[in-house]
Amino acid sequence: MNVLATQRGSAHYPSMLEDVDARRPTEVDLITGALVREAERHGVEAPLHTAMWALVGGREASYS
Repeated sequence: MNVLATQRGSAHYPSMLEDVDARRPTEVDLITGALVREAERHGVEAPLHTAMWALVGGREASYS
């Protein structure tokens, strides 16, 4: 856990949000995408992760 982020509480600004604001690629495919792919491989549903992955991926696709 990022101790500094915990200490800052609500003042913490997530790095993925910084990436989105700067219109940079995020690590969502490496993190959430991997989780979704593993869930699919094991026949487990992960609807919230799948939705988040799709939404962030859609935002990234809108950059160009």
